[in-house]
Parts: sequence; C-alpha cells; structure tokens
Amino acid sequence: EKNENAVSRKFYALLEKGEFEEAVKHFKTLIKDDNTIPDFYLCLGLAQKGLGQFRESIEAFQKAAQLDPKWYEPYYHLGDVYLSIRDYGNGIPAIEKAIAIDNTDPEAHYYLCIAYFETDKVDMAEKECSTTLKLDPTHIDAKDIMDEIAAKKAFAKWRLVPAPKRG
Repeated sequence: EKNENAVSRKFYALLEKGEFEEAVKHFKTLIKDDNTIPDFYLCLGLAQKGLGQFRESIEAFQKAAQLDPKWYEPYYHLGDVYLSIRDYGNGIPAIEKAIAIDNTDPEAHYYLCIAYFETDKVDMAEKECSTTLKLDPTHIDAKDIMDEIAAKKAFAKWRLVPAPKRG
C-alpha cells in the first residue's frame, strides 16, 4: 500500500516549484502501478491543469470522482476547469455537486455565482454571491460581482420603463 502522505508531500513539493510536467509523469507512473486511488487522479488533474492541459485534467478529475463519488475535491476542481474554458453547461453541475457534498467552501459558491452570472441567471448568481459573503465577508471578488449584479438588475429595470410619450 502506498503512503498517501508521502505522495502528497512529493506532489506539493513539485507544485510549489512549478514542476507540473514532472508531477504528471510521477502520477501517471503511480496510476500505472495502482489505478484505484482517487488521490492520484486528483493530483494528476491538478498538474495537467497547471500545464493548461484542460481536457486531460477533466478526465483525471472525472476518474477521481468516479472512484470516490462522495469526495468534494474532484467536483470542485472539475467545475473550476470547466469555468476556465467557459464551459458553463458542464461547470455548473460539477460545482453544484461539490456544494451538495460540502457547502462550507466560499470559493465553490463564488464559482457557482460566476457561472450563473455568465449564463444570465442573475437571481441565482446573487444567491450564491450572498452565500459566499456569509461564509467569507472579506471575499473581495464576490463583492465586485454583487456590484455588477446590482448594476445589471438596475439596467434591466430601466429598460422596462416605458419611454415618455411625446406630443
């Protein structure tokens, strides 16, 4: 059995140095030896994401989620990658699944807020941003999006006001 703490230490050491290619090789080797450990796929996906290999990282995160369907991390990172490539159709369900597993991470709610905002689901975006700010009142990006949501709502109301009659 592999020592997962040693694996994590090695991975984070590679990550801190920005040695994503080395991390990819390392985890592909570990997966070849044992393809049942979801942590290996998660680490592989993070390294691939660091290299901009988004499609490959999606596959790795999906495999990690398949091996451990109740684990928050793969869904969170899967959603993050989908949002990075503006694939909101796949990103929203991934983040929703992460939040269904653990709803205490303000960043997951913020990602969902962004995805809803980008797909014009303004009320849902506002709800998720509010949740983000309840969990982390100092979340500056969520505050900025709340301002954009308020502006978008004000503009929508302004457009609904009939033009004054002339004459």
